[in-house]
Amino acid sequence: MASKSPFADLLLNIEAVEKCLVDAGALDVTSNSTNPKELKYTFSFDGERTMLKFFPKKGGLYTVGKAVGLDAHFDKFANEVKDKCCVVSPKRMEFTVRNLDPQQFADLFEFLQSEEVEIQELNQEAHCKVFSAKGKFGDVVRIKQFNNKSIQFQGRFLNTAILINDFFCNVLNYQDLLAQQIGVFKIPVTGAQVKAELLNKIPATHHLVDENIRKQISCSIALCKVDIELEDYSAVSFPALRGLEGFLIQLLSRNFRPGEASKIGEYFLKNTDQTTYSLTPDHAAVCDQGTAEALGECYTYWRAQRHGTFHMSSVLAATRTLSAADAIRICDEVCGLIDKSCKRLP
Repeated sequence: MASKSPFADLLLNIEAVEKCLVDAGALDVTSNSTNPKELKYTFSFDGERTMLKFFPKKGGLYTVGKAVGLDAHFDKFANEVKDKCCVVSPKRMEFTVRNLDPQQFADLFEFLQSEEVEIQELNQEAHCKVFSAKGKFGDVVRIKQFNNKSIQFQGRFLNTAILINDFFCNVLNYQDLLAQQIGVFKIPVTGAQVKAELLNKIPATHHLVDENIRKQISCSIALCKVDIELEDYSAVSFPALRGLEGFLIQLLSRNFRPGEASKIGEYFLKNTDQTTYSLTPDHAAVCDQGTAEALGECYTYWRAQRHGTFHMSSVLAATRTLSAADAIRICDEVCGLIDKSCKRLP
């Protein structure tokens, strides 16, 4: 009986593969995903072309295979992928959201589908409907919609579970959100402790910040205490950056009528240093100096972090993932920016 390949059934962060290949010396890397049953990476090394094939399996697993005639240096690069892109076996997730409005449940599915999650209704049991939510990397979350409006989620802490958690950071009220985050991630703090820590981080300006902004930042503060190995800690910083986005809109609303977040950039121009931003001259003319400076600093930071953290680059080698330390730093810096900005306001 043939022995199992050392590159079979690997739990991979597939988005990190291209960067891993480049870091190991691969040149002219191209990918091909036209066949849903395999993802191909072709590249050059030492003047020879090599291909790695990634075959998706159940549960987000992959097997790495050779291509006939393009297997030069296969072992070198397959080992690099195995060493650098494997994810620590994630813990299981199981939690229930009670009294979820039917429209919010529909919004959840719409959000997941916009993130390339495939929703399939499996069956209807006596007291619930059962759905499968399969992410673009193969990880699956089982969802039960009970007749009493409770929704149960079961799966592992991978991409789809993180998306579901991110959705609830937006729709639950302050108290329910903290209770949900603490319960799901087994965070060793209480909601009152998280609120107290937020007050400590923005002591002078806590009362000036809208409650929805405080909710988002509190969510990040709670997630900073998660003791679970994640493939990417961007999800920890998402709520804080959304809170900073809300703070930008709150400040702009003091003088203007800002629309959607995607339009915030219309109020700003890049400075001559090509790295920072300020209000346009027309907008700055009707703003006090303190507010204008605060807006410029907050937008500069938000734009830089949002571009790298919220959007996946089409060139995976340029994709940014965050360590736990990076995510915690972003949360702290957002709090510092908001507190500093509010002190400048008239």
